[in-house]
Amino acid sequence: MKKIKSEVSVSNQMFKAKIGTVDKKNPETVYIEIGAYISPLEEKKSYKDDVNKIESHIRRNIDKILDGNDSFYGNHIFVSDVPFDRMSKGKKSYFEMQLFVRPVLKGMKSHSFSNIQEIVDKKIVCNLFDVLKESIQLCGFDISKSKKC
Repeated sequence: MKKIKSEVSVSNQMFKAKIGTVDKKNPETVYIEIGAYISPLEEKKSYKDDVNKIESHIRRNIDKILDGNDSFYGNHIFVSDVPFDRMSKGKKSYFEMQLFVRPVLKGMKSHSFSNIQEIVDKKIVCNLFDVLKESIQLCGFDISKSKKC
């Protein structure tokens, strides 16, 4: 039996974002995908340490967002992709992160994806936008939604 995938875009001025699940009828796992173009503000030989700081800051804050949140189980998967080896000042590189969470379905009136998507959007995604912006700018990068100026 083929599972029905569902995906919804989330509007934001700075980031491209979407929330989805691979099984619309039984959304046991929900993924959040967020991307933007980042550009270093100063010239360096390598941006590996800076990118590691960004990822570390995001991980700590995801843990804070999910800790004590009774709508999601504590375990999650965070993956990011940043081509730090091709970065240079003035050149935009695409930063993408994915977060996989498991919603607590017990006690929910509706297990529909649209109901879960609304909870994910309110309780995680809005906070993630702030965390990403802060993490990226704190480490000396500029952010934009598109590659064009």
